[in-house]
Amino acid sequence: MRWILVLVFAVGLVACGGDDGPSEEETAVRDAMQQLLTQVESDQYADAWDTLHPSQQEVITREHLIDCGERYPVNWESFEVDDPDQREWTQEAIGTVDAWVIDATFQANEAYQEESGTDGVVTRPFQWVTVDGDWRWFVRSGELATFADGGCGVPWAVFSASD
Repeated sequence: MRWILVLVFAVGLVACGGDDGPSEEETAVRDAMQQLLTQVESDQYADAWDTLHPSQQEVITREHLIDCGERYPVNWESFEVDDPDQREWTQEAIGTVDAWVIDATFQANEAYQEESGTDGVVTRPFQWVTVDGDWRWFVRSGELATFADGGCGVPWAVFSASD
């Protein structure tokens, strides 16, 4: 009889949410996001381009992303990545897909905060999907259009003042 009670108790624990941590997929996409922003922070724009979604690589060449990154280097003090949220998302080139959306919050340097008179905090969403088992990210539609027109639609936060 005791064994039955122990078994019922154990099944009850599992059914009531014994899983408090993120799934493997959530961890993997969050790690991919961290890696992307660390690459950008380290001026590794070619590596960042390598993980851009193939449909957007057709619009944004590697050289174009590198050029824009070098012309508008990041000068944030720090960034934080939120937990990912999976939802249906529509992107013109690929249609509606289940994507992971992650907000990244960037903290500007002191020079920007003083010049702008703001706290220098910018939050931007990034969408991620898997392509052939690899995590790929998207620039937002407006940024993609800017790139397509030959401009720099830099997808991460870039602040105008420097130290």
